[in-house]
Amino acid sequence: MTSVARAHWDFVFWEGADGVHAGIQGPESCASQAPVPTDAEFLGVRMALGAFVPTFPMPAVVDSFVEFPVDGDW
Repeated sequence: MTSVARAHWDFVFWEGADGVHAGIQGPESCASQAPVPTDAEFLGVRMALGAFVPTFPMPAVVDSFVEFPVDGDW
């Protein structure tokens, strides 16, 4: 999948054969390739401009993706 350049950042959740995952996708300065596992289901939450997580350094996700651990008990 091609992820387009944008000023927003997203929470991304997905479940695949290897379990449940979550992470934050960036704002992006240019288009990039985003891996899409076969047979995975995704949910993305696009955050409004100006939204922030006070304990997370947003510069760490510009042009990148940071995955978080998930316990899998949804």
